[in-house]
Parts: sequence; C-alpha cells; structure tokens
Amino acid sequence: MATGKNITEPKKLANTTINKEILELSSNTAEDKITKNNTANQSSDIKNARTAVLSPEEVASLSADELEVKDLDLVPFHFPKNVKCPTFSKKRIIPFVQLEVGAGPSMRHLTAEIEPSKIYINKLATERPFYVCNASLHAGLILRNNITVHTGINYTMVKDRFDYEKSGLTQILITFDANNNPIDTMVRTGTQIIEGENRFHLINIPVGVGYQKKMGRWMLAGEVGVGVNVSLKTSGKVLYNDNAVHNLDEVDNFYKKSLGLSLNAALAIHYSLGDRTSIYLKPRYDMFMNDWTLKGAGFKASYDLLNVNIGIRRCF
Repeated sequence: MATGKNITEPKKLANTTINKEILELSSNTAEDKITKNNTANQSSDIKNARTAVLSPEEVASLSADELEVKDLDLVPFHFPKNVKCPTFSKKRIIPFVQLEVGAGPSMRHLTAEIEPSKIYINKLATERPFYVCNASLHAGLILRNNITVHTGINYTMVKDRFDYEKSGLTQILITFDANNNPIDTMVRTGTQIIEGENRFHLINIPVGVGYQKKMGRWMLAGEVGVGVNVSLKTSGKVLYNDNAVHNLDEVDNFYKKSLGLSLNAALAIHYSLGDRTSIYLKPRYDMFMNDWTLKGAGFKASYDLLNVNIGIRRCF
C-alpha cells in the first residue's frame, strides 16, 4: 500500500502542472481573442468615426468631455492656390536696337574772345544759324520692363547760312587785238554777292539711361545722357580780315577737331506695332560743354541743338 501511494502522488502532481499550463494557455488565448475583438471594434469605430465634420468655431465651443469623443474629424487647412511665393529668379533683360533720324533748329552762342575783332564782326554780318539734322543707331537693354540703358553712334550736321554782299565794285574790261594791242575798254560798276552754307559735321558716342511706362499700345519714355564727340569737320566760307572770302578748308586756326562732352535729354512717345517692334517720336535737346573754336581765333562759338526725331525700335 505504501508503494502504491508513493507512485500515485507524483502522477497527481504532474497532472496538476499540466492542467495549470492548459488553463494559462486557455486564459492567454481568451485574452488574445478579447484584444483582437477590441482592436476590430476600434477599427470599426474609426471607420464609422468620419461622419462628423466640425468647423473651427464649433470646435472652440465644445467642452473638455465632448472633445474626448472619437467621432471628431477636423477639416485640414489648405493654402489658396492663387498665392504666389517670392522666388529669386534672374532679372528679365531685353536687348534692343533702334534707328532714328531727325532735324530741328540750332542755337548759336557767338562772343568776342577779348574785344570785338574784325573776324568777329564779319561773322555777325555774314553768318546766321540755319538748322541741324542727325541720324543715330543705338543698342541697349531694358531692365524690369521699365529701365533702359543704351549707347551707339550719332552723326550730326549743323548748318549756318553764309551771305556776303559788297557793293561799289568797279570792273574794267579791256579788249585786245591779234597783235595784243588794246582796242576797247569798258568799265562796269556793281555789287558782288556770295551765298552758301557753312557745315559742321560731328560724330558722337552717346551713353544714356531712361525710364519708360507702358499704357496699352502706347508708351511714354524719358532719358538723359552724355555724348562724347570724337570728330568735328567744317566746310564752307568765311569773310576774313582782309575783306576777302576764304574757304574754311583753307583756314586751320578756327575750329577744334573734337569737342569733348555734351549733355542731352529727351522725351519719347512710342506706339507698338507688335510684341517686339515700336515706332516713336522723340524731341531731344543737346548742350555742348565746350567752345567749338580754338584759342586765338578771335571769337568764341558754341551751339545748342534741338532735334525732333522719329525712329523705330526692335526688341529681341
């Protein structure tokens, strides 16, 4: 009997351990099922929660307990599509060329060098300002559609009228025969008249800046700049000290070969012919900083020029 009892008790202990493991396993399995069911229920709740959409004002009016509900869905905020953020892009630069021609009056400033000399008096009596004409070819850039910079080459011709009249002249005509003997003498008395034009040919390099404003197909523009005169040539006539008329080509001591700097200002009205081409009307005023004559010429002369130009501009 003792032996049988000892054998039976270990078996009961083993069975108890096995049953305990089975119970723990069953308990874990039941907890897993409960957890999975809770997870499934939460997923179902989340799926069904997206039914209430509240505005920010309505959310602000909810209590702390009401904010704990899980069926609350806030509307996300979206930036408007028409908002443009600043970018650091390259400034727009538009190159252009323009050709213009024009004409207008010239304004001469003539003074005696020290005291009224004979040549100064003769010029006042025989020469007067006539007109000026010019042609220019410019190239430049348009920055931000408003600011312009340009340079190029300009040809300008200034004209003065020359009129000389001398009365009381006596002319003696003698006729000779074949043997070179005088056979007839005739005396004539009359007036000598000499008319012509004095011309000043200038080549300038202009540099300028401007501002323009578009108004539909029209555009207003203004510009200021400086010009560098690189050449001055003269032609025509002058009444010299001996009361004789000489060509300016024969006289080297009157006018300079170049004039230096000039200042200019202009206003323009453009009319667009298309996206890249426009025609324009532009009055321009030029003022030279230095005298046109050499020291010792006996007079000082300079000119201010007013041109009314027409032109065409092509952008690229």
